[in-house]
Amino acid sequence: MAELAALFDAILEPALLLAAGVVALAAVVRGFSGFGSAMIVMPGLSLVYSPVETLVIFMLIELPATLQLLPQGLRAADWRRIVPLAAGATLCLPLGWQVIVAVEPDLMRRIIALVVLALVALLALGWRWRGAVGRGVTFATGCVSGLLAGSTGMAGPPVILMLMSTPGSAAQVRGALILFFAWVGLLFLALFLWSGDLTVTALLRAAVLLPVYLAGIWAGSRLFGLGGERWFRTAALVILAGVAVTALLA
Repeated sequence: MAELAALFDAILEPALLLAAGVVALAAVVRGFSGFGSAMIVMPGLSLVYSPVETLVIFMLIELPATLQLLPQGLRAADWRRIVPLAAGATLCLPLGWQVIVAVEPDLMRRIIALVVLALVALLALGWRWRGAVGRGVTFATGCVSGLLAGSTGMAGPPVILMLMSTPGSAAQVRGALILFFAWVGLLFLALFLWSGDLTVTALLRAAVLLPVYLAGIWAGSRLFGLGGERWFRTAALVILAGVAVTALLA
């Protein structure tokens, strides 16, 4: 009985309020733009939890939430891009995982924040992919994304740079990201089961945060329908930069 009480005390601590706020913001951005949640959750929650537990919690709330967006992603996505991206990520994600479990948490949090800021800077400066985007380039992008996902929890930066730097509507970019992140989430779930990091504490924290995440994604999707094509890139970049700077300076 005492062990159960101690477990709930560890879950329902003041830090959970901060975690809920971070998750709510990440969810709105996720529903609005199709990306950005990991780049908010990872630096934000790493202020109160370890990078490994933060990643486990995020993936536990991300997988169910993906079901909300999956129909939209299936309608809009370009499978010629998604299949090579998913293959590269599958190959390289387990290699990146060896980094996040080995690096000291405070250092890992700052590395994550710097990666986010680098992505924001490249996109804000209008960087565009100049070469042809064939299957080889797409597969290589998936490999880099897998390494980054395993080591920082963020699969998005390389894929976002490639998709947002090449021709395609906001709906196509968003659809490809939704499906790609769904696959990465399944890879992570298998990895957690294999490594033993799927703890009871992480499961209970995720259970508390999941309704917040689902509600935020629904709200973000509504915003996209009202004006996503025009505003989604600028709004997402501003929010991502703010969270990264906070994590870097904390």
